[in-house]
Amino acid sequence: MNPLLRFAAPLALACALPAAAQKYPEKNIRLVVPFPTGASQILGLLLAEKLPAVLGQPVYADFRAGAGGIIGTEIAAKSPPDGYTLLLASPSITISPALYKKLPFDALRDFAPITHVATVPNVLVTHPSVPAKTVNELVAIARAAPGKLSYGSGGIGSANQLASELFKYLAKVDIVHVPYKGASIALTHILGGEIDLVTVSVPATIPFISSGRLRGLAVLAVLAPQRVPTLPNVMATKEAGYPDLLMDTWYGVFAPAGVRADILDRLNSDIIKVMQAPETRAQLAKVGLDVITSSSAEFNKFVRVETEKWARVVKEAKIKGASIALTHILSGEIDVVTVTVPATIPFINSGKLRGLAVLNAARAPALPNVPTSKEAGYPDLLMDSWYGVMAPAGVRADIVERLNSELRKIMHTPETVKQLNRVGIDAVTNTAAEFQAFFKADTERWAKVIKDANIRID
Repeated sequence: MNPLLRFAAPLALACALPAAAQKYPEKNIRLVVPFPTGASQILGLLLAEKLPAVLGQPVYADFRAGAGGIIGTEIAAKSPPDGYTLLLASPSITISPALYKKLPFDALRDFAPITHVATVPNVLVTHPSVPAKTVNELVAIARAAPGKLSYGSGGIGSANQLASELFKYLAKVDIVHVPYKGASIALTHILGGEIDLVTVSVPATIPFISSGRLRGLAVLAVLAPQRVPTLPNVMATKEAGYPDLLMDTWYGVFAPAGVRADILDRLNSDIIKVMQAPETRAQLAKVGLDVITSSSAEFNKFVRVETEKWARVVKEAKIKGASIALTHILSGEIDVVTVTVPATIPFINSGKLRGLAVLNAARAPALPNVPTSKEAGYPDLLMDSWYGVMAPAGVRADIVERLNSELRKIMHTPETVKQLNRVGIDAVTNTAAEFQAFFKADTERWAKVIKDANIRID
C-alpha cells in the first residue's frame, strides 16, 4: 500500500471533525426573558419570531419572572455554553450586583455580551409648580433648600431611582426620595403635584410635556446622547451641562460565558440583521423603542462601564437590602420587617404600614403613638443602629478621657443635634466605661442570637 494513502484516511477524518463541530445551530434555541411584560415581552417575542428566518432553527421565548430578574438570569447563567440558551437582559443585570451582596451569578464573569437590540431613552421631568425651566435652575433651587424637593420612583433599587440618585450625586443636591410600587404610579403622583420630579421613559411623558402638564428638563440617553425627535425642545443632558447624567432603559442579548467565538459572531451578525431590518425598526418605533445594535466588544465594554457606574451610585446613595425589603412590604410581598424609624415615618403616618414597636428604651418623637418594645411586653427586644468612636487598645487613659470629653461636647451642641435630627439621627453619648460595658454586652447578645438562628455566611 502506498504510504501516503495509509495516512490519508486518518488525516481526512481529523480534518472533518472540526468542520462538523462548527455546524450551528442544529436544534431549537431558547431565549430566556426575565421580565415578561412591557418592552422585554415585545422584544422577546419579536426575536423569537424573526430570528428563525436567518438562523434556520426555531427560537422560543422562555419567560422566567421573579426576584427582580434574578431568577431568569440565573437560569441562563447556569445553562450549557453551547449557544442554545440566550438571555434578553436590561439594566438590572448591571444594577443588581451593587444592590445584592450575594447573587447566584456574576454578570461580568458568567455571561458573554452579544449585542444591544433596543433602547428607550429616559427624561427628567418636573411638575410645573417647580419654578425651574433648566437643569441648572433646578439645581439652584435644590441647593437653596436642601431636602425640600422630592422625586418619585418605581421603588427602592429601581432603575429610575438610580437615575435620580445619579443626578443628586452629580449635582451635589439633597432631594427626598418617595418610592412607589411602579414608575407609572410615580408618574401619576407627579401629575397630581404630590412630588416635584421624576425620571421616566420618554414615551410615557410625551402627551404631558406637550400639553404643559409636565416640564421636560433633560433627556438621559446613553446610547444616542442627543435630543429625541418626539421631544425636540428638551435638551440632552450634555447640552444641559451634565454630560455624565445618562440612563437608558436598554435591552441586549447575552450568552453564557464559554460559548465559542464563531457562534457568538454568528449570533451577533444575525441578531443585528433582524433588528436593523426596516420593518423591525418601524414596528418597534410604534411602541417607543429605538433599535440600537453593537459589536460584541462594544457591548462588553458598555456593560462593564455601566456596572461600575451603578456600583458608585448605589454606594453614594446608601441603597441597601433593608431599603429593598421596605419596598416589598409596601407592595404586600412580605408581612413583617424591622427597619430604621426615619425610613418608615411617611408610611406609618399615611397608614401604608403599621408600627408595632420601637426597638428602643424610649418612644421615638417622630412616632409618638408607637409603643416601645418594653411597653409591648418584650423588654429585651432592643436593636439600635448605633455609632461610636473607638481607639486602638493601649491608648493612654488621659487621652481617652480627653477624646471622650471633646466628642460629647461636640455631639451635644444645639447645631449638631439639629443637623443630625434632620436626617433622623439622635445624638447619644456616654462615658468610656459605659460604652465599653455596652459593647461587651451587645457582642455577647448577638453571638447568642446568631448561634440560635444558625446564621452562617459562607
